[in-house]
Amino acid sequence: MGTHTNQLTLKERYQIEALNGQSYSARTIAQRLHRANKTISRELGRCSPYCAESAHRQALQRRHGALKHTKLDFAMQVQIDLQLKNASPEQIAGRMRLERCTKAVSCSTIYRWIRRLNWRSRLPRKGKPYRKRASSEAGVKLIPERI
Repeated sequence: MGTHTNQLTLKERYQIEALNGQSYSARTIAQRLHRANKTISRELGRCSPYCAESAHRQALQRRHGALKHTKLDFAMQVQIDLQLKNASPEQIAGRMRLERCTKAVSCSTIYRWIRRLNWRSRLPRKGKPYRKRASSEAGVKLIPERI
């Protein structure tokens, strides 16, 4: 029945509290809010008696305290650390794709880990931006009668 896949807002929680106080069923509340009835019944089951503010506070705490999924484990960290001595993150990600590693990651993911683990000094240019040459014709003036 529901069309939304994002989290409930505080406004929706107040509506749930009001409709629940009038002893509406979870299915009826879900139809009025255009949500899935499982979402509403799960929300009502989390705290009883239902209070919108405390339910919203608990939801925010759960969301901010949740661990995010990452492929970075100790073995991957050691492997990337060893490879950073000889290769750039682009080369490491490309090698993982070629070797069809079970946990192949992109170069942007490796850069994100480098930033999180403070490994900028292990990059080939030590994290400094690339600086272009002063002129594109640097060799022309140094070699006379160059073609």
